[in-house]
Amino acid sequence: MSRELLLHLRDEVAFDPYPRREALGVYHVPFGDLVPGLARPPEQAVAEAAQRSEAVAVVGESGRGKSSLLSAALGPLVEGIAPFLVPISGESTQLVREPRAMAFHVLRTIADVAGRHGLVEQADAAVQQGAPVRLVGGDRVNAKVAVTLGVISAEVGRQARDASALERSAAAILEVTEQVLVGIGGRGLTPVLVFDDTDKWLRSSGFEQPEPLVRGFFARTLLQLRELSCALVASVHPEYLTMAEVPEALERVVGTRVDVPVLPDVDALGKVLASRVGAHTVDDPERWAGWDLADIIAPDALQRLFDHYRSGLAHELRSVVRAVHAALAEACDAGMDRLTAELVDVSVTTWTGAA
Repeated sequence: MSRELLLHLRDEVAFDPYPRREALGVYHVPFGDLVPGLARPPEQAVAEAAQRSEAVAVVGESGRGKSSLLSAALGPLVEGIAPFLVPISGESTQLVREPRAMAFHVLRTIADVAGRHGLVEQADAAVQQGAPVRLVGGDRVNAKVAVTLGVISAEVGRQARDASALERSAAAILEVTEQVLVGIGGRGLTPVLVFDDTDKWLRSSGFEQPEPLVRGFFARTLLQLRELSCALVASVHPEYLTMAEVPEALERVVGTRVDVPVLPDVDALGKVLASRVGAHTVDDPERWAGWDLADIIAPDALQRLFDHYRSGLAHELRSVVRAVHAALAEACDAGMDRLTAELVDVSVTTWTGAA
């Protein structure tokens, strides 16, 4: 079965290092299952702080697991939470630095979530059935969130898309946004604005000088948004904490800091990789019954992956998954029935540049 399963995992792109966001929550293994002795799992810390409408900083290097952690802790089916993923890394510098532009962007994001997925039409049926609303591309959203967005989306959509109606001060736009968020909160939900892509400023060729952007967002824009009736959750690259003004700004705004843990041993890494396999075999359990990770990745290859994770890959899980993805393709092309340590070494060196 090993050869057949390898081909299946390759065709399913099971080890995609950049999966769609909704898949991150499926793949995520709770850090409490990976790191023994945690006083409080980071997923719990994020969710509880968000439910208290706090501002939360999730600190970790790129590729450490911040996005999967946030997808699990603030997913669309989490009770009492109405999460809104607010994209910013690919937006204009004016939006990042200017509270007025950001307030408009937040308002438009909420309206787009409602309008893009047709929640107005689906809301009543979802409540009657007591089931989640299924969205485009396999996403789902809590039915209570759907009703809330359904009620407000038509009006918010008109306001958010009518630029002439919002050509006014930052305070006026923030007031409109506040009314929307209060409406969501009035239905028993905590709206959460999630800024998960801030660390991409460091790698984007479009931002040769990321420090002004980082300072503008954390020291000005985030501080302004903190006045809104919602929780704020932002990913924070550790390098940002060395930049002028940023630590002081976060101290003023953030109520809870959550650090992404490092995997302590090879067994923890095995659980992360096994979650990928499990997610892509669950639809046909009879066919794939009895699979074991050791039948897919040789034990010495898994150990080699962990060694790379601790050294050249600098604890970056995304690079580990990318190496497995590349090694899997090589193994399938070579007619092999599992990944070897040699394949792992070649894949890590070729695809990540780490020795």
